[in-house]
Amino acid sequence: GPGAAALTGRCGRSLTVIIQARFARRADRTERPLHGNESGTAGTASLNFAPVSQRSFAFGGRFLFVSLKVRTERFAWCSVDLRDGNQSLIVPMSLEEKLEFYDMLVKIGFKEIEVGFPAASETEYEFLRTLIDGNRIPQDVTVQVLTQCRDHIIRKTFEAVKGAPRAIIHFYNSTSVAQREQVFKKSKEEIKQIAVDGAKLVKQLSEEYEGNFLFEYSPESFTGTEPDYAVEVCNAVLDVM
Repeated sequence: GPGAAALTGRCGRSLTVIIQARFARRADRTERPLHGNESGTAGTASLNFAPVSQRSFAFGGRFLFVSLKVRTERFAWCSVDLRDGNQSLIVPMSLEEKLEFYDMLVKIGFKEIEVGFPAASETEYEFLRTLIDGNRIPQDVTVQVLTQCRDHIIRKTFEAVKGAPRAIIHFYNSTSVAQREQVFKKSKEEIKQIAVDGAKLVKQLSEEYEGNFLFEYSPESFTGTEPDYAVEVCNAVLDVM
């Protein structure tokens, strides 16, 4: 949700697993060094961290226990204005407005830019195709797109992003108790299978389409998900990728 922190770990084929942990009671210790990012809704700061000592931080009356060893290095900020920011507008940006905003972000110096949800509308789709076909993505800039773990949406996303010099495919599905029971009416195993099937299709299409792809997965509505179950789902996705 808005303002939630995220613990992000990269593994294997540049896959990033995001676990939003604002209201988690604790963060499980890892047994091996973890390289990744710490991100929030306003942007992404790239860090490398590994467990070293436990500390606690207060979030909304609860405590989040984390064990981190931070290596100081230059941050890589990710702008989410064109996707997360755009969806909060009463009237979303037009194609021309998105192009103008994108050019400004590149000029500012952002090296990671979340450009949209290509399968959501024709404007979103055409925006990404305009960037790729018009060679408007600098070689040192990575664009990011969002897709649900749904077959036709993933396929539409790859149609939009094909040929990108460097793109992050961020796929997700909701894992919370409320979503499982009230929306999807599915068991934990069935919800986990949605994530696994999505990961398999993303991996398959990344090998069929031209482009340089990286991957991110996140359990949507994490704050309403049992932490152990969220980890189980994320590990199942990792096993696929």
